[in-house]
Amino acid sequence: MTEVRLGRACSVQSNIRLACWQSFSAGGVSPRNVLSLQCSPFHVNTPLAPEIERLTRATGIQEADDAEVALAKLRSLLEDSVTDLGQALRYYGAALSIPACPGYEPADFGSPFERERAFQVFVDALVAASRKQPILGIVEDVQWMDPTTIELLGRVIARCPGERIMVLITHRDDYKADWLSGPAIRRITLQKLAAHECEQMVAAVAGSDLVPRRITSQIVERTDGVPLFVEEFTRAVVDAGAVPLAAESPAPKLPETLVPASIHDSLMERLDRLGPAKRVAQIASVFGRRFDYSGIFNVLPDQSQTLPKALRALERAGIVYRSKEPQGEVFTFKHAMIQEVAYSSLLMEERRELHARVASWLLQDASIEESSQPAVLGYHYARAGNVPEAIEAWLQAGKSALRRSATKEAVAHLREGLSLISKMPASPRRFEAEIGLQSNLAMAYTANAGWSDPNVYGPYSRALELCASHGTIREKATVLWGSTIAKLVNCELTKGLEHAENFVRRAEEWRNDEAALMAYTAAVIANFFLGRLQQASELAALVSARYNPREHGKLVQIYQHDPLIVSLVYSGHIEWLLGRPCRARECCMTARQHANEIGHPFMVAFASILGVADHWYEGDLAENLASVKRGLKVADEYGYPMYRVIGPLWATAALAARGPAPDVLEQLCGLLDKLPPENRCIQMPLYRILLATEFGRIGQIERARSFAASAATLMKQTGERWAAPEIYRIHGTLLSREPLRDDRAAMRMFKRSLVSARQLGAVGWELRTAISIARLVSAGGSASGRTEAQDLLISTRAKFASAETSRDLREANDLVRVLN
Repeated sequence: MTEVRLGRACSVQSNIRLACWQSFSAGGVSPRNVLSLQCSPFHVNTPLAPEIERLTRATGIQEADDAEVALAKLRSLLEDSVTDLGQALRYYGAALSIPACPGYEPADFGSPFERERAFQVFVDALVAASRKQPILGIVEDVQWMDPTTIELLGRVIARCPGERIMVLITHRDDYKADWLSGPAIRRITLQKLAAHECEQMVAAVAGSDLVPRRITSQIVERTDGVPLFVEEFTRAVVDAGAVPLAAESPAPKLPETLVPASIHDSLMERLDRLGPAKRVAQIASVFGRRFDYSGIFNVLPDQSQTLPKALRALERAGIVYRSKEPQGEVFTFKHAMIQEVAYSSLLMEERRELHARVASWLLQDASIEESSQPAVLGYHYARAGNVPEAIEAWLQAGKSALRRSATKEAVAHLREGLSLISKMPASPRRFEAEIGLQSNLAMAYTANAGWSDPNVYGPYSRALELCASHGTIREKATVLWGSTIAKLVNCELTKGLEHAENFVRRAEEWRNDEAALMAYTAAVIANFFLGRLQQASELAALVSARYNPREHGKLVQIYQHDPLIVSLVYSGHIEWLLGRPCRARECCMTARQHANEIGHPFMVAFASILGVADHWYEGDLAENLASVKRGLKVADEYGYPMYRVIGPLWATAALAARGPAPDVLEQLCGLLDKLPPENRCIQMPLYRILLATEFGRIGQIERARSFAASAATLMKQTGERWAAPEIYRIHGTLLSREPLRDDRAAMRMFKRSLVSARQLGAVGWELRTAISIARLVSAGGSASGRTEAQDLLISTRAKFASAETSRDLREANDLVRVLN
């Protein structure tokens, strides 16, 4: 793996490519085995743009091709390189946006699981091809590479050692390529040319080895070894006729007027000498560094007859070079700087007009939503001054990136659109566009860093404000869902419940199943955390009744959450607390099963880590730990850092039992420091009481009591009441232990737990507290106290259906017999 830092020596880039190509050609490598990726500033936030452009060139797929024709071309490219052609077609076809057709279904890159699988397929295909014949990859100008392609290239680099793959990567000197590291990388920083290298370059540019030495020496002296300046200066001298025949002696001294004040001036002089071809270069520069014949033919006004001649003139002058590709002839400016100079020479009004023409040609008869290049459209519309169309294009680019799980690119596109909003007059169109941008931006931040990311609040707040009067039902539902969950995750529980109830009212008014499912799910979560268990159970039942897997299974792509999975995970707790442990176990198992079926990794991690209530309440430490580990593996693979923090906390007892407990508990305490501030972190009272239990188990009673007290304090601050009875019960249990044992204080805490459990209707907690009281009095209480504890156990046990079974019910039955 070779990384070339170009610095100012950018014109040497083509020579390096040529040297690598010649070396591989000598080993029998065909052009088919040279993979060339060219990055562009137009596509810096378009996922996989260089690879898509390479595949399009290699396959010869054209816009007019239907799905079956495009698929046949792709099959022809891949069939000799991959072992599982059907699977490869699914992922490569999805990258090229080939729609479904008989016998072919593209992968859904909206699923991060499928996105991850696509990376594996792409890398495996490259490695498989290299084992048949060496592969040379040339990746140019990675300073303009999008984050998704960087991720893919990083995986290629990781697999290269030991394979017959060489990748040449070039970038500008001021680009920080921190991701290019490791023993397989060899860095080459290109310095200024030595004198003899400059002389060789002068001869090559002049097209003759007979340039008088005195002239060559003067050029070398004045250009300071900068390759581009050597090239431009030599062309200026040759074009001015200042290079005499070798027989002429002595060679004249170069006139000062030939010395350009800058490279920009030199390039501008060359363009001025082109005559009519200069206009073609200027118009071509609007497309960027690369343009095809069809594009400039359709944009160039009234010059279609002279276009071929002008393009040949640009080739002869070294302004552009031509390459033949399956889609037709493609032209590339020899240097990015030449394109920049040609573009800068256009008047502002000309630029706007030309950008509008390019956008119109790119769009043709399609809508912006149907465009395969929304980010490019956004660029051209913005520079044409067509602000509404630019905003719509950036919004579609952001949505497209989100569908491909390319969250960083999505953020960049959506912020581009928002930067233009102020240029639109106040109108329904502006407000609806801003709702779309803000809501999708909030979702991108959430997918990237979680609900507690401070960037999430601003976009949702603004979108919520706008949704009062504007937006589609889906846009409103997306904003109401996101803003509600953001409130809940950040412990604004009362406000979160208000948002959820408002969401439910509006969804029912709209008579829209999608909105209703998300509203009921948000209300399940809000009611659960506030300890409104019966209300939460009723809402969860509405979710289960309305959810249709075929119709609603893809809502996770829009809301990043599946309503049924989320509702079932919380129902695992709700049903157990309400005295229905069999139903609780069913909810947890169904949640994990459905998460695996839809295959969305965020939901798989969610159900595997948070959906362990069945193992948790039953004390099945092995299954609890195994499930959490599965969730953590998925979270690591797909980049969900928050699960790496909270996941182990959901297996606190299992990890401590595996030991060594003191070390494990210290590590878990360290995870708390990585969470948001305690009063802004949902479930923090739970995490602290779990740690209190395990510190008590190993005899660190004072520390355990401190954790229990802090859990109770946080619960009062945030209003997160669902676990209040258990917090009081565990605190009471710790008070009944030495040192400073205080059974009276413990009993007061148990009675507080009973009161709290009865207020919540949480007979699951009530039974646990009754068991703790029975344990306490059985160890030395009075006869009346034992009778009272026995009666409490019997009356609490009677609140459960006779068919229910659980660890706590079995223990209660045993204690009744002991007390009797």
